Amino acid sequence: MENFNARITEINDFADEADATLAAHTGNKSNPHGVTAAQAGAAPASHVSDSTKHITSLERTAWNAKVAKSTLTTKTLSKTGWTGSEPPFTYSLSVSGVTSSSVQEILPTTDATEEQIVALQAANMQDSGQSAGKITVKAWGDKPEIDLPVRIIIRGDL
Repeated sequence: MENFNARITEINDFADEADATLAAHTGNKSNPHGVTAAQAGAAPASHVSDSTKHITSLERTAWNAKVAKSTLTTKTLSKTGWTGSEPPFTYSLSVSGVTSSSVQEILPTTDATEEQIVALQAANMQDSGQSAGKITVKAWGDKPEIDLPVRIIIRGDL
């Protein structure tokens, strides 16, 4: 039991030391390594240029650009907006914020009726391209005969 208690004390001491090291890193953003002025002169150039330990300003900018928020909008796919007399039927939808390379998701609204959900599923819709401010979808199944309310998420994280 004495050996066990000694080991617990050792683990607790290690945890306290780790907490102190973490606090030094997170509490001092301008000097996250807690390097003293005397140590700074002695830091090897290999440490400073090590891309595994440090990121460049270009990498930081690229990473920060990835944190853009997604946007949500609601639209209605009107039963009269579908073109074609047989599958695939097409529908062009104007959506602010869409670009030629953005990523979107089209989902039924949370208040869609059972009839609207069934019609969405029966349409068997697929992405058919996009351009600035416009999404085109194809329906490979039934041409919707009722208006379909949808949510469009323009992804900002991809």
